[in-house]
Amino acid sequence: MSGDFEQAKSRVCQSEGAYVSVRPLASSWEQRKLGELYSLVSEKNDLTFGRESIISVANMYFNANVNVTDEQYLRTYNVMRLGDIAFEGHSNKEFSHGRFVENYIGDGIVSHIFTVLRPRVPFDVNYWRYAINNEKLMRLSLIRSTKASTMMHDLVPSDFLREAIPTPTLAEQKEIGAFLVGLDHLITLHQRKYDKLCTVKKSMLDKMFPKPGETEPEIRFEGFTDPWEQRKLGELGFAQSGIGFPDAEQGGTEGTPFFKVSDMNTPGNEYELVASNNYVTAEQIARMGWRPINQVPAIFFAKVGAAVMLNRKRLINEPFLLDNNTMAFSMDSSLLDTQFGQSLFERLDLTSLIQVGALPSFNSSDVESIFVSLPSTMNEQRQIGQYLCDLNTLITLHQRKCQYRSLYGYLSWEQRKLNEYLETSREKNESCHFGKDDVLSVSGDYGIVNQIEFQGRSYAGTSVANYGVVHKGDVVYTKSPLRINPYGIIKTNRGNDGIVSTLYAVYHPTEKTHPDFVQVYFEQNARMNNYMAPLVSKGAKNDMKVSAENALKGAVTFPGIKEQEVIASYFSQLDDLITLHQ
Repeated sequence: MSGDFEQAKSRVCQSEGAYVSVRPLASSWEQRKLGELYSLVSEKNDLTFGRESIISVANMYFNANVNVTDEQYLRTYNVMRLGDIAFEGHSNKEFSHGRFVENYIGDGIVSHIFTVLRPRVPFDVNYWRYAINNEKLMRLSLIRSTKASTMMHDLVPSDFLREAIPTPTLAEQKEIGAFLVGLDHLITLHQRKYDKLCTVKKSMLDKMFPKPGETEPEIRFEGFTDPWEQRKLGELGFAQSGIGFPDAEQGGTEGTPFFKVSDMNTPGNEYELVASNNYVTAEQIARMGWRPINQVPAIFFAKVGAAVMLNRKRLINEPFLLDNNTMAFSMDSSLLDTQFGQSLFERLDLTSLIQVGALPSFNSSDVESIFVSLPSTMNEQRQIGQYLCDLNTLITLHQRKCQYRSLYGYLSWEQRKLNEYLETSREKNESCHFGKDDVLSVSGDYGIVNQIEFQGRSYAGTSVANYGVVHKGDVVYTKSPLRINPYGIIKTNRGNDGIVSTLYAVYHPTEKTHPDFVQVYFEQNARMNNYMAPLVSKGAKNDMKVSAENALKGAVTFPGIKEQEVIASYFSQLDDLITLHQ
């Protein structure tokens, strides 16, 4: 165990009455056959359990609404007691060969289609709740013990029980289980705050704007008494539709953002479009005859297709272009405060403008003809806008706290460009200090590995003089697409110094970065894919077209370096133990 992690073992996080202890992991786990840990359950329901005891395996809750017309049919159900596990065979992006779900809610029954296994040895319910549902821990075992059928994977129990997994002692199970439950409790608390803040915001949007037919809102800031006035949106700015965006012009990473509906789904773009999946250069703009929209601030929204029904809007504060499925309303800053204008649009139901046709749609004149109420003074607009903007900030904060698990509790995490945490390395193997025996590869499952040791041979060319040098602690990005990581992967070199081909980008961590944390951060596939997608364009051969520098231009949300250290130490050690025993 590292000294850093030892120093952290006494740290206790406290948040709203929830405590999470951070302790060092045990030095070794025992490789145990699953047949030693579990046995196949053949216990059928003798009608001791009624329909109120039916368990929904997918989400683990009692579901009495299952359509069972004959109570006698409940005799076919398998009994699933507290601590039992059931196999759920549907595959998805997260679980490629199905998954196991533990019963942590109490004794009940499940459909006969589920295979149920029962613990044979003393165990901790909380630990196995997370362990048995962990794709990385269980994947290889499930690959070897399931077979694909028409719509799902079927478990072969005899094969599964012959598999082995690393298992901690009961004492350590209890420590890990309590720790993870504590983290989930913290996340739940912040989720509740997030939900409450969303409710407060909805209420305030209703009360801080006049109801139809009225001239004053229910709630006003002190000092404002003048009636609000009605104006058409066309008097406060103008609406403009987007333009065609040929596929051949898409995929750029520098220049003016060219927004599409999909950009509203990008993390960080929940209220304001600050990043785009596509940028276009000045040369493209001139060649295509495009006219960027310079009249900002503007409100962006869908104008055609199913996306209209979502009624989403986003603020834009920088010059931009937009495609022909979208529209933007440019605000007159002398008449509308930016934040007030954004809140004003949040209240508008643009779906009411939809014209009858093959696709739901509306045009700019429809938007400009909408009547809205607004204060007679800019000062009142600013106060309302700032209040609602502050609410949005709080909502975003708690949303992020729900997404990131901090071992110290939830301290301050900052959103910054990745190039503040990593620097591009220019070091080449020009002296040929490193040879073909030192060539490294990047594996999705095993991180940075020596080619010969891991793959049995070197795939290096005749000369390795132009290869990039990778020191221990350097971060490497491989542009080779994987099925679950179509934009490549990022790993930290935890082993010996070596070299990588020119197809890889190599980075040195800055003083504010713990290198192992970078790997932990990008190990979540969705996070890696969402980060890289706006930065990468793919060539005809599915190759990644992004420079080493441009790959660092995306935004990440990192804690301080001390918190990085503890998070990295905990998860890297747990990962190493799992990998070792597998």
